[in-house]
Amino acid sequence: MLTDKQKEKLNEFRDVFIEYPIISTVFNDFDRLRLGKGLTGEKPCMLLNGDTGTGKTALIKQYKERHLPQFINGVMNHPVLVSRIPSNPTLESTLAELLKDLGQVGSTKRKLRVNGTRLTTSLIENLKTCGTELIIIDEFQELIEHNQGKKRREIANRLKYINDEAGVSIVLVGMPWAEKIADEPQWSSRLLVEGVQDSVSA
Repeated sequence: MLTDKQKEKLNEFRDVFIEYPIISTVFNDFDRLRLGKGLTGEKPCMLLNGDTGTGKTALIKQYKERHLPQFINGVMNHPVLVSRIPSNPTLESTLAELLKDLGQVGSTKRKLRVNGTRLTTSLIENLKTCGTELIIIDEFQELIEHNQGKKRREIANRLKYINDEAGVSIVLVGMPWAEKIADEPQWSSRLLVEGVQDSVSA
């Protein structure tokens, strides 16, 4: 039986984050994407992929913790918005999840009952209000594998629209087959692809 002190030490060890060179490279890429906020022209995006257990989620969690939300002039500023594909993976539920992670909990369900266009408009407005510089969507492959053909094209088109209208770069994080989004013409030209091969947390 572990003592409370031993349990505390074990939990501290589990939370250790080792920044390997590949992680520094990814973080630098994230920083470069954020620096593009406010500049004219197409906002580049990124696909970060890797197999289960390679530390993708730990990586984005660590990056988010370095850029936490804060109040600026009475508004909660979210420089880095991290979200996850919900359990019912549709375009609308994903947009609603992004709004919820921006703190728009009350209005999300109402908008979800109306249509995806209103969700999109609301998300873009809130991204601008909250000063969001980077969107990171985890487990993106779940949205791709549950929506194919016309639905996949609609997802690609809507994310591109949000990327353009909000002027915010998007990082799609997932398993290797999440790369299928690059098959869509509107994404193939704007995606930087980075693979994570080694575990990033001890």
